Amino acid sequence: MKETRLILNELLAKNFKDILKIEELILKGYEVSSNLTMPEIHTIESVADHAGELMSEIAKDLKITISTLSITINRLLEKGYISKVRQESDRRSVTLELTDKGKAVNKVHKKFHEEMISFVIDKMDTDEITTVIMFLEKINEFFIRKYRLEIGEE
Repeated sequence: MKETRLILNELLAKNFKDILKIEELILKGYEVSSNLTMPEIHTIESVADHAGELMSEIAKDLKITISTLSITINRLLEKGYISKVRQESDRRSVTLELTDKGKAVNKVHKKFHEEMISFVIDKMDTDEITTVIMFLEKINEFFIRKYRLEIGEE
């Protein structure tokens, strides 16, 4: 029988890869998101979650630089998924919002995640859910402690 550490490592790596690949395939199947990359879809999600906030907050959420975000934002503007909004209080300040097309993509993306989580937790009892949450929190803690400088967190 495989060692527990090896099994956990294999499952984490496989699940991470599978989620990204399946998420991409599912979203490519919808007309509204067929021309988007996964980084663009995650940017749309972040814009939705940070409505009215500056690009620096969105970049921080995505753990990317402002210049990287700017490239993605320009592509999403051209494709019609987001729009820029000048702030009345400071005309130099620009925030982003989703267009109807962007909202449709975000809805499909959220539905995918909701279905995935529901499928898993509907088959678990409260103690199992608590254990999984604690496990994932510890994984997150590892990444934050070990790699926070590389991903721009302080």
